[in-house]
Amino acid sequence: MYRREETLTHPLYTSAAWRLYTEGLTVGFLDLETTGLSRRRDHIILGGLLRTASDLNRSDTKLIQLLCDHPGEEKAMLTEFWNELKQCQVIVTYNGETFDLSFLKQRFFRYGIVSEEEMPLFLSVDLYRVFQNNCPMASLLSDLRQKTVEDALGLTDQRTDRIDGAESVTLYEQYAAINMSAAPSEKDSCTKLGDLILLHNSDDIIQLTRLMKILDKVDFHTYMNRKGFLILSGDLRIKTDRISLTQKELCIEGDTWNLSRDLDIFTPSFRISHNSVLKRLTVRISLMYLQDCIIADLETLPGDYSSLMRYPGYESGYLILHQDHHLDRAATNHMIKVFLSGLDTMI
Repeated sequence: MYRREETLTHPLYTSAAWRLYTEGLTVGFLDLETTGLSRRRDHIILGGLLRTASDLNRSDTKLIQLLCDHPGEEKAMLTEFWNELKQCQVIVTYNGETFDLSFLKQRFFRYGIVSEEEMPLFLSVDLYRVFQNNCPMASLLSDLRQKTVEDALGLTDQRTDRIDGAESVTLYEQYAAINMSAAPSEKDSCTKLGDLILLHNSDDIIQLTRLMKILDKVDFHTYMNRKGFLILSGDLRIKTDRISLTQKELCIEGDTWNLSRDLDIFTPSFRISHNSVLKRLTVRISLMYLQDCIIADLETLPGDYSSLMRYPGYESGYLILHQDHHLDRAATNHMIKVFLSGLDTMI
């Protein structure tokens, strides 16, 4: 197995919306190379991960690539790859929710590297799905392959590799055959093949970081409100997956990780319930309805909500969540994040 590490210094995408959901979290940009599309028959032969600690605006991001000398090293490679990946709380991919992440999980579980119960919650941001479902520009393109979108955004010239995924598989077959034959005379050609495969993977990942500009074209707060986001509370993790609002209450539902207790906490302002078997959390926050506005009284809730003063609907400890048939999803999401980040102190 060959391990390659590179420290990258180019600036990465950042925005106020992105920081709201990722500040304090470790972000990883992930791309795999496989021998085919079948999770049952094919193998993962290269894992690539660009990891940045806590803030995408940092310049000390590290690109880690693990390349199998031959498919028989898949388990060993994935074991080492998991040790890198598990340090991330946010994983960014392009079509990864359909392919890369599901392929990885199937292999992790198959080899016993990590069980489904042990797998920590993380936030998946699949730029393919973000672009496909939330950007009007998507309907104008012939297809939504990564390179097509790169071309539409003017990023093609920043690539240095000139091969596609199918060619990468062919090159890998030659690379593996040489490694297994152990012919010293072919060592140089083997190294060149490996470099081409690694370059293709690294370019895919670095281009993925540049594709983050897609987020400027969408209402990211609406996307996250519907998809759900990750909150850390001490050693606990909560991943929301359903947020609903009525005139009387805000209801948040989601999965938990590292919370083994049943909970039923009731106050006049909120109720928290947790099922430790299902690992499901439900939070209901009482709201007020005045003059066609749905309002949260922040002073009745635990936590420091001073960061919400920047929203137009904030006034003297109150926050307007819904007004004139419009839900302020940015403010609502931010309030939820502050409330749930203090869950460990409430239990």
